[in-house]
Amino acid sequence: MKVIEAPRQAKTELPDAEALIKEARQRQQRRWFSIGAVLVAVILVVGLLVALSGSSRRTGPPATQQPPVTTTGITPPRQGDLSFVSFHGLQIAVPATWPLDDQTCGTPQGNTVLLPDEAVTTCAAWGPANLMVVTFFELSTAIRLGWGKAAFHTVTNAGQKVSMGWLAASRQSPRLLVLFARQVGAAVGIQSPSRTTAQRLMGSVRVVTVDADGCPSKVRDLHPAGPSSLPGAAIKLVPGAPTGVALCRYEYRWLAESAHASGHALSTLVRILNGLKPGTSHVTGHGGESPAACDQDAARGFLLRFSYPSAAIDSVFVHISGCGALSSSNGSRSGQINLALVTALTQALGYEGFPDPSELVDIP
Repeated sequence: MKVIEAPRQAKTELPDAEALIKEARQRQQRRWFSIGAVLVAVILVVGLLVALSGSSRRTGPPATQQPPVTTTGITPPRQGDLSFVSFHGLQIAVPATWPLDDQTCGTPQGNTVLLPDEAVTTCAAWGPANLMVVTFFELSTAIRLGWGKAAFHTVTNAGQKVSMGWLAASRQSPRLLVLFARQVGAAVGIQSPSRTTAQRLMGSVRVVTVDADGCPSKVRDLHPAGPSSLPGAAIKLVPGAPTGVALCRYEYRWLAESAHASGHALSTLVRILNGLKPGTSHVTGHGGESPAACDQDAARGFLLRFSYPSAAIDSVFVHISGCGALSSSNGSRSGQINLALVTALTQALGYEGFPDPSELVDIP
C-alpha cells in the first residue's frame, strides 16, 4: 500500500479516537446485555444435558457416542510467522503470536485483533499500556461514530481505492490509524505506540474477494446452489478423506470470521457432520423470534469448505438459528444440527446467540 503525504487538517474537529473506541465497545456491551440472560440459560441447559449424558453412559446399555468436541487446531490461516484475519472483504496480516479477541470487558489485555461482533462482558477492567490493537468495524458503525468527518486521503491498495487517515487521541492513548473500504462496507483501525508500526501493519491490509483461507468475502446465498458433484455426497455430508477445511461464518452474507482446521480438529468435525441424523431441525415456536429477526437469520450462517488432494471442494452450509429448517447440507444430503456441531462451530468462530438446545425438534 502506498501512503500519500501526511493528511491535511480537517475542517471540522477530529473525533477523539479513544472515546470513539470506547463508545463502539459500549454499543457492543448494550447489544449483548439484552441476550446475556439467554446465554446463561443455554449454559445451564448444556451443563444439565452433559450431566444426564454422563449418567446414561454409566447406567445404560452401550451406545454410539459423539466424539469429544474440541476446537484445538482451528486457527486463522497462517503463512510463516504471520496470521491472516479477515472481516467482510478486508484482510490484515499480524504476527502469528497475536491471539484473537484478547480483551476483558472490552479492554485489550495484549497485542490483539478485535472483531466487532464478539460478546463483551460489562465490567471495569484495566489493561497494559503501549499495546498494538487492530479493530475491525462495520462501515456503518464507523460513520455513525463520526469517523467519516476526518480528512482522509484516498490511496490505492492492490488496485482498490480506499481512504486512510489518522484520528486524534487523548494524551493517555496513541493516535489511531484508520482505513475505510466502502466497497466492502468495512473499516479497520490500528492503535500502536509507534506510528511506523501502525503504518507497517496497515500496509498489509488488502481488499479481497476471497480470503487467505478460501472463504468468499460475500456470498449470494447461504444454501447449496445444487447437488454436490462429489462421489458419495448423497451418503455422507463429508465423503472421502479431506485434507483440510476452511470455516467461514457470515453475517448479512458478509464474511464475519474465518479459520482453518486440519488434523484432529478436522477429523472430529468430519465425524460430527457424518454422524448427524438425516433431515432438518427447527426451533419450537420459532424461539420467540420476530419476523425481522427471522429475515436476519436467513442471511447468516456457516460455510465449511472441505478440500481434497484432487483439488475438489465439498461445501457444507450450516444454519444453527432461525425460524425455518435448521440443518447442515452439501446439496445432496442434509443432517439435523445437534449440540456437538453447534458447540464446535461457535467455539471456533463465535455467533450472536443460538437456540436453546432443548427447543430443537426433529422434522420427519
